[in-house]
This record gives sequence, C-alpha cells and structure tokens, in this order.
Amino acid sequence: MKKGIGKGLILEAQVLVIEVLEERFGFVPTYLKDRIKSINNRLYLKELLRYAIRASSLEEFETRYLQQGK
Repeated sequence: MKKGIGKGLILEAQVLVIEVLEERFGFVPTYLKDRIKSINNRLYLKELLRYAIRASSLEEFETRYLQQGK
C-alpha cells in the first residue's frame, strides 16, 4: 500500500511541475514533459516545482535546473 501511495505522490509532483510550466510559459515540449515524467525522486520534483515558479523562461528552467539532473 505504501508503495502505491509513494508512486501516487511522485506522479502528482510530476503533474504539478508540468502544469506550472504550462501555466507560466504556455506550450511545454513533449521531450521536456517526458524528462520530468522520468524523474522518480519526490524531493527533486519538489525542488523543480519551486524552480518552475521562479524561472524567468522555459529555457532557463531546462538549462539551469533540469540539466543539473539529480
């Protein structure tokens, strides 16, 4: 049961990061969505959500934060 809850929390975090990027910058390329969906570290996804809120552009988010690859 805990494993299912953990997966659900990770999925929700992935969705939130993508939704924030879409709301802020409009179109988010499929490759970027796929990259976010491949991340299974909830703490890193939480960081990415904060970065998605603060980034001045989608390019900045991708190159400065997502490329760090934790």
